[in-house]
Amino acid sequence: MKPLNDLDSRRLFFQRIFGSEDACPEQYKKVSQNIIKKCGGVPLVIISIASLLAIQECMHKEKWENIQKSMILELETSQTFEWMRHVLNLSYNDLCHSLRSCFLYLGIYPEDYKIEKVNLVRRWIAEGFVSGKHGLSPEEVADSIFNELINRNMIQPAGFEYGELTYCQVHDVMLEFILSKSIEENFITIIDEQRSTKGTFEVRRLCLQMKNARVVPANMRLSQIRSLTIFGNTDGMPYLSRFELLRVLDLYCDKFDGTECLDCSVICKLFQLRYLRITSYQFKLKRIGELRHLETLDIADAIVPSIPSDITHLKSLRHLTIPADSDLPKGILNMGALRALGFFNLVENSADNIRDLGELTNLRELDLIWTKQILKAQGLCEKLKLSFLIDSLGKLTNLRSLYVSSIDTKLVSPKCDFLICWFPPPRNLQRLSLSFCTISKVPEWISELDKLTSLKIRVKELPRDAVKLLGELPCLVYLDLSAPKEPTQDQIFYRNTYPRLREFGFAYTFSSVTFEPRTMANLQILHLTFCMHRQNQEGRSLTGIEHLLNLEQLTACIYNCGDIGIAFRDAILRHPRSNTFNVLFPRC
Repeated sequence: MKPLNDLDSRRLFFQRIFGSEDACPEQYKKVSQNIIKKCGGVPLVIISIASLLAIQECMHKEKWENIQKSMILELETSQTFEWMRHVLNLSYNDLCHSLRSCFLYLGIYPEDYKIEKVNLVRRWIAEGFVSGKHGLSPEEVADSIFNELINRNMIQPAGFEYGELTYCQVHDVMLEFILSKSIEENFITIIDEQRSTKGTFEVRRLCLQMKNARVVPANMRLSQIRSLTIFGNTDGMPYLSRFELLRVLDLYCDKFDGTECLDCSVICKLFQLRYLRITSYQFKLKRIGELRHLETLDIADAIVPSIPSDITHLKSLRHLTIPADSDLPKGILNMGALRALGFFNLVENSADNIRDLGELTNLRELDLIWTKQILKAQGLCEKLKLSFLIDSLGKLTNLRSLYVSSIDTKLVSPKCDFLICWFPPPRNLQRLSLSFCTISKVPEWISELDKLTSLKIRVKELPRDAVKLLGELPCLVYLDLSAPKEPTQDQIFYRNTYPRLREFGFAYTFSSVTFEPRTMANLQILHLTFCMHRQNQEGRSLTGIEHLLNLEQLTACIYNCGDIGIAFRDAILRHPRSNTFNVLFPRC
């Protein structure tokens, strides 16, 4: 990559610490300029040093000068890579012990791999790097560590869902630094096509990144290994019974052809196991109830004939994810430690399980799978299940996330009106997503969700007062809103509403839509879809897009290439940043 010039280097440095160069106090300008000069225009180095300085609780000029002197000394005596390593080492040494462990743990993942946040933080917990403290759960502490590594720019955002960061990546140079540190400290051992283990065979954490996992040195002491991660097939995989102290087992096959079938019977003897994830394999697991320490079981992306009948004996299980077409055995009310459950299929699971769902009062995340027969509730069993579901939802007062989706792609948005009856309202809810279903109206209880940050909803009708109601939610940062029915009145997004909204998806008919000044003051991303329900669209207009002053990205799909479509396009192009917008005319 070509080095940045002096202007861009200064902009990157000062923006990370102060927001702008003008905001930098006078006494820090000279030392800042010296530090920037020593960074040589390398973006990663600039960001690393700036993040190290920005993260300090108190600003001290003396510390800035010490960092500058350290950089000068290293630059005079080292080659370019060693100098960069020294700069990264400054950030690393500034981490507390738990942060260092969580940071080095990222070396387990291959180069350019998109790391899913939820799996990473659960692995940190299983390894013992993170525990609850000061009234916070282990999951909350792990989230704060993840956010700190992001803020320090030691990991990079790599994907968002519903407005939240869900994936991260490690820069190539940072990964090389992590791996070299891991060798020094014997933290993790990587074996791949180019690299085999060096030095001691007293391995604590083993990661195999290869097509064939049989390539493990015969003299490696497997009994001391605490975690085993395999990226690739498991042909000739080391015999699992030798991993006596294993806490984490993660098997990932990226090329599943349906023929690979694992014999996982020995897993039930890994009594120290805290985390088990199996992806893209077919396997059989008859018993699992003896894994009394197991906290995470994720087999959602595996092919499993049936869920072990003794899974309800797992008293320590906190996170359970199973295939969407599976059912749980009776007795789920015994799994009182569960905080996350997915996927819970309302057809496959018994009415007793749906009733007992309400007893899992520690649940924070719930992913429901529905089908047409449940929502129509025509049969006695379906009516009973729906009644139990409404009662159970009312008992889950600690719920933070609810996702409702379907595995039947042939359905055409059946109604989820049972949610209108949710009582008492889920006042702690932060995320609500209704995929592939329509609800008749925006439920009135949504106005009480003052912690709601993310909402995806498709309503049959969208009256103006419903738009105003949603606009008054104080914490809403992501909204995906659609309404298929022809409205009876113009739609207005009023001034001073949606104060924290950053991303908005709006699918609507060709009706008059107005964005008033000072609405959505923090909106950065806008997705618009306009569909035509009738030929006569006279008097319909789109106004006020130019009032969205912080808008950075806009994508519009306009399903009309006539005068009304052109008018809507022209309204969008009035925005001062419209040269970066993407306006599409599908089917034209």
